[in-house]
Amino acid sequence: MSLKQKNTPDVVVVIPPPRPVGPDDLAVWAKVLAQADTGAELTAKGAPTSVQTAVVSGVKFRFIFKDGSTVTVWQSWQNVITIVNH
Repeated sequence: MSLKQKNTPDVVVVIPPPRPVGPDDLAVWAKVLAQADTGAELTAKGAPTSVQTAVVSGVKFRFIFKDGSTVTVWQSWQNVITIVNH
């Protein structure tokens, strides 16, 4: 009988519950809004009310707004910020 091993390990990303937005989080949000391709839609959301973060080859931010909408942003280790979804 032969056993097959997986070549890649299972990856589990734990995303903590939302927490209050801090100054460092707001600095990232300000960088998002300063991007040339950021539309008025994101600016109109105002400041996020809470945030979730996870370390994944950088930091993934899930900004949560008063109306319940979310914007997910990824900040690489080189401080490149990418809007993942909104």
